[in-house]
Amino acid sequence: MKQQGFTLIELMIVLAIIAILAVIAVPQYLTYTTKTKVAEGYYMALGMKPAINMFYQANTKLPATDDEVLLLGCGNSEASSTCSGEYFTTLWAEHGTNCGGGTTATAIASTCVSIHVDSGGEDIGSLGVPAGDTAKIGYYTDEDNRPKWYCNDWGDDKKYQPDTCVYE
Repeated sequence: MKQQGFTLIELMIVLAIIAILAVIAVPQYLTYTTKTKVAEGYYMALGMKPAINMFYQANTKLPATDDEVLLLGCGNSEASSTCSGEYFTTLWAEHGTNCGGGTTATAIASTCVSIHVDSGGEDIGSLGVPAGDTAKIGYYTDEDNRPKWYCNDWGDDKKYQPDTCVYE
């Protein structure tokens, strides 16, 4: 009589291989999906770049009042935001000084426009920003007579930011 089927050892070896692959793949998948979600906020923010450049060319300065920030098109607070995406419910700009907190004289003395996002209470993958909190994703400063974009340094969560980020 011919036997058919798998032995217990063969099944255990297959399960062990699947478990090892899962241990490696799941964290990588979570990092990948979080980076994808975070990238949406960055590319939404970079979409404001033409408006900031046009404002700068017309006024030779960055927007410095709430009314000037409204001209950028996405609002000047979370409540007035008109820009949203799939993972971020709001995106808005705020004017201020010392956005980056850098050590250069330019960063400390110049006005800047910071870009903020909110996920509407949803977690953004493995990102360390608690659900419902807002995150500053970057800012524009007046540097060398032109607007310059910098990503906000997120410390341990920097691995989720796009590889193209420039930090002060």
